Amino acid sequence: MVEDTAETEMEELKAINQAGDLESAASRIEQLKQFGSLSKETREIALSVYEGRAQQLVDTDTTQAASFFSQAGKINLANGDNFAAFENFKKASDLDVANEQAMEEMLVLQKDITDKYHREASSAFRRQELDVAIEKWDIVLAVNPDHSSAQLYRTQAIELKERLDKLNSN
Repeated sequence: MVEDTAETEMEELKAINQAGDLESAASRIEQLKQFGSLSKETREIALSVYEGRAQQLVDTDTTQAASFFSQAGKINLANGDNFAAFENFKKASDLDVANEQAMEEMLVLQKDITDKYHREASSAFRRQELDVAIEKWDIVLAVNPDHSSAQLYRTQAIELKERLDKLNSN
């Protein structure tokens, strides 16, 4: 009998994932977690498995789908991809309103992302880098469509850009 090691579990995970059995792959990832933190390679596979499994379950088991989206969000956080993590936690909280942890993670990330990009957009606007400012405010509004300051300043940046374009074309 072969004793399970992180290496044998990883090889089995790769084979199961390649076969497209996301349910078994998700179970194998949970077993790999018992050996400690996941490697970068394992996190990439786990992210793909969790998001894929969540999509499979969206129409049949929203609570379980939300759980997989939350797991994907945690991996994206570990990878430093806050925007992707926000998207995962948003999907999780939309699917399962009782998932308070996903909602809390989403709201924290929403605030962090909007604060960061609003600050960057405001600085770009002051430097008259209007395209950059508009792009950053678009990100703010993608994360929080109700962000009134971003709405207002984005509109002002577009109007100023149009006036400058008009002046430069004359």
